[in-house]
Formats: sequence, structure tokens, C-alpha cells
Amino acid sequence: MKRIRLSHESWQQLILQQENSGLSVSAFCAPQGLTTKTFYRRRKALRLDLAQAPRTFIKIESKPVSLPPVTPAQSMTCKP
Repeated sequence: MKRIRLSHESWQQLILQQENSGLSVSAFCAPQGLTTKTFYRRRKALRLDLAQAPRTFIKIESKPVSLPPVTPAQSMTCKP
């Protein structure tokens, strides 16, 4: 089988295509000219890369909200 050199991004795309195709890995790889061994190895490597990627935080800002005071009688009232 002819060797295929694909970029990191190309492998990501192929893996997503296989997952969305509904095909087994074998059925997906055959027309692509890929071996299942290579596919599984690259998929595992990409998952490890994602697991080891640094986590980032997103800064959020909240503003205080003014609510009217609630009296004890209001909090105990049941409305049908």
C-alpha cells in the first residue's frame, strides 16, 4: 500500500469524517487507502494530544443585581 503523509489537521478531519460517517473504521479506511492500524494509532495520538493540551480559562464579569427586599410573610405565601 502506498504511504500517505497527512498533516495533523488532515488527520483531525479524517477522524471527524469517520465518526460522522456511520461507517466502521475498516469500511471508512479502505477507500481512503489507509490501514486501520495507522488510523487507530493516529486517532489515539490525537486524543492524547488533546488530553495533554493546556486548559485555558475565560474571564467573565458579573454585575451585582439589586432585588427588592423580601419579607418573611412574602416568602411563606403559597399561591395556587
